[in-house]
Amino acid sequence: YYRFRTTAIRGGISPTMVQLSEIEFYFSGTKLSLTGATATNPGGSNPVGEEPSKAIDGNTATKWLDFNILPLVIDFGAGNLRVADSFRFATANDESGRDPLQWAVEGSNDNSTWTALHTQSTNAAVPTARFTFTERFYFQV
Repeated sequence: YYRFRTTAIRGGISPTMVQLSEIEFYFSGTKLSLTGATATNPGGSNPVGEEPSKAIDGNTATKWLDFNILPLVIDFGAGNLRVADSFRFATANDESGRDPLQWAVEGSNDNSTWTALHTQSTNAAVPTARFTFTERFYFQV
């Protein structure tokens, strides 16, 4: 499991929401396949058509939106161990004020005990352009 937990957003018109169009994980420069993976947003509030699964569908024209700014959890599934050393995400179609600027990415083998892999405690250089990927961020462990 990997968990993307937003700790600060850009702000603007919707300062109580977070969104992104895609999240990708990498190992040694190779993008990991998300085939068979699921995405959830425990406790989140997502409009129809903007559910967590949209963050891993391979399509930057769709997006995940959460009104509660709660974590996005990626489950690669039993028997599908995926070791990653970096990640990136793409901005969604509208409202740059909903872009994550600070976050924590955590990993877990049981979806219960989490280990910090990357903490962005200052504002990252997240593009203001829509449908645009960030740089890759490397895990710090």
